[in-house]
Amino acid sequence: MSIRIHITGLIAPLSLWLLSYLHTSSALGAVPKQRQPGYEINQYSAETDQAIVEIAPFGVKIDNHKGGSIVIATPPKWDVIVYSPKTKRMCRVKLKNFTSEYRIFFTIFVGPAFSEIPIVPTGASTIKNLKVNCYHSAPTFPLEQYKNLKARLIRSFAPREADYCTCSTLNSTAQAEFILQHLYGLPKAHGVPIHFSYVALDKSKAVALKTLNCQAKQYTADDFKVPPGLKVVDSVMAIRADAGSVKRATDFIDSVKIR
Repeated sequence: MSIRIHITGLIAPLSLWLLSYLHTSSALGAVPKQRQPGYEINQYSAETDQAIVEIAPFGVKIDNHKGGSIVIATPPKWDVIVYSPKTKRMCRVKLKNFTSEYRIFFTIFVGPAFSEIPIVPTGASTIKNLKVNCYHSAPTFPLEQYKNLKARLIRSFAPREADYCTCSTLNSTAQAEFILQHLYGLPKAHGVPIHFSYVALDKSKAVALKTLNCQAKQYTADDFKVPPGLKVVDSVMAIRADAGSVKRATDFIDSVKIR
């Protein structure tokens, strides 16, 4: 009997303590959101200008400063969402269909697309304290380019040879790497694109992609969420342009032969 009375006497104080704890935890937000390690990469591309790339297990996010658009993709579906905070518009595309509109115009006027350049591995190096895998255009590529130039299929400032570097130690996924490769229009290779440069047929040199810095960060799932209230449009170009401009650009693309 004495034991039962002792336990019964504890029920009320314990209940009050539990209610007080739950109330305090709720008010202070005591339940922390899960955080995972990732990386923030500051990059510069000739077409997209400066971009902040964020990679974590929660997904990939690219903030394009020049175009004013943000690209987000998250598991498990990895659909790519491109939206503009300024126009409040968004477009959703399947991962396999994602591409950058900037490379379309490069292909039209210069050709071929960087992604079409055959590459071979050349070893390892370091860029901005990142260990990178290095590639160079295949030995047969310059000859093919000179043939295309002679046939007037490409311009003299088209690539003759190229150097490409990727990093495979940035906690990335195959899907995130695919998105970045297609955003910059680069060849398929394992790792996050870090550097791409080329020498043109006219011997001029250009850097199409360079990494300015990279730092480790902690992320939560909220860092890769798309804001609510965005208007859905049917193309990436329509995110930033009005309907008339999109139609004119589409008609122009359709009127030219894209390699």
